[in-house]
Amino acid sequence: MSGENPDPNADKNARDLGRFKSPETKARALANLKPPIQPGSPGLPGSGRPKRDAELHHELLRALSMRVPGDRERRQYKRKIVEALIKKAARGHVGAIHEVLDRTLGRVRWFDEPDRPSTIILQINRNQARDGAAEAKHIQTLVENRQL
Repeated sequence: MSGENPDPNADKNARDLGRFKSPETKARALANLKPPIQPGSPGLPGSGRPKRDAELHHELLRALSMRVPGDRERRQYKRKIVEALIKKAARGHVGAIHEVLDRTLGRVRWFDEPDRPSTIILQINRNQARDGAAEAKHIQTLVENRQL
C-alpha cells in the first residue's frame, strides 16, 4: 500500500491550489494582493473629468443671457461673444478659426473621411481692406455648403 495516498482529499486539494505548491504559499501570495479599487476613487482610469460646480454653471448661464448695457441692438452677452469670435476668425486668427470649426463642424478627423483632402489651404491677404461681416457671412456659407 505504499503507492496509495494517505489523504483521501489530496486530489481535490491539488486542484484547489492551482499553480501554488502548498496551501501556505497560496495564502502568502493572496495576502500580498492589493484590495480592489473602489469606483470613483482618484487615479482610477474611468474617473474622468471632475463634476462641474452647478452653482457656478448656472450663474455663468444667467450672466451670458443678460443684455449688454448700452448696446443699441440690445444683444445678449453670448451673442456679442459669438460675433467677436467670428470676426476674429475672419481676420485669420488661427485659434478662433479652430474654435469656430470645432463648434460648428465638430472635431475634424481626417482619417474617418477618406474622400476629404488631408490639408487645408488658408489664404490671408494682409494688405486688403477687411469687411468682417462679409467675411463672416462667407465662412458661414462655406460651412453650410460643407466646403469647410
